[in-house]
Amino acid sequence: MPTNIVAPVYSKTNLWQQTGTYDCTNTVSTNTANVTYSVGGVQWNPSLPGTVTNTFSSTAYVMVTSSDTNKCSSPGRVNLGTVTWNLPCPTITNCTLVNFAPAGSYGANIGYNFQCNDGWYVWEIVTLPNGSPFPGQTQPTPIQINSIADQIYDPGSPSTNYTDVTYQTICFSPDGSTNATCTFANTQTIQVIQTNAPATPPHGVVITTVSIGGGFSATNSY
Repeated sequence: MPTNIVAPVYSKTNLWQQTGTYDCTNTVSTNTANVTYSVGGVQWNPSLPGTVTNTFSSTAYVMVTSSDTNKCSSPGRVNLGTVTWNLPCPTITNCTLVNFAPAGSYGANIGYNFQCNDGWYVWEIVTLPNGSPFPGQTQPTPIQINSIADQIYDPGSPSTNYTDVTYQTICFSPDGSTNATCTFANTQTIQVIQTNAPATPPHGVVITTVSIGGGFSATNSY
């Protein structure tokens, strides 16, 4: 979820301070005035949003007004400082089974339950065990989504036992670029165990496993 903006609190006793210098000469000219200064409330430029969904910076300032602008002009805007809020990296709590592979495929659709992923742009990089890009993977395009799930399927009808492994990196950036601020490594494994070989059609179990979020496994029959 987005992070709430919490603004610093400035005490009225230290909002603004004026330092004066005096020049004494042989000719003394006296000009007496009872001048006071009033300090307005803290304002922000740009205005603060209710929540931060990206990196956000704003400068706090007050308006200082003189009670006698003929004798002492109003200082006007006095900057207090600039504050930056950063979107915290998402954290993954666990994984859940969305559904199993459709007929004719082997695997499962696994959901990754990330916290604080609103406002982030996400994409994935998938490689085979030898380090080569996963077939069909194109240049990643970061997108903003509220939920993340992977369809981990193998098409076709297995006739023997086998294990299929791919490596995935889930990447997050706050600005839509491919410069990842946060990354999560994940290993996806599909293990097919035929239990009636060499009978036709084959039957057995499929175990779909991911390592992310403390690990998760889903088993179904075919």
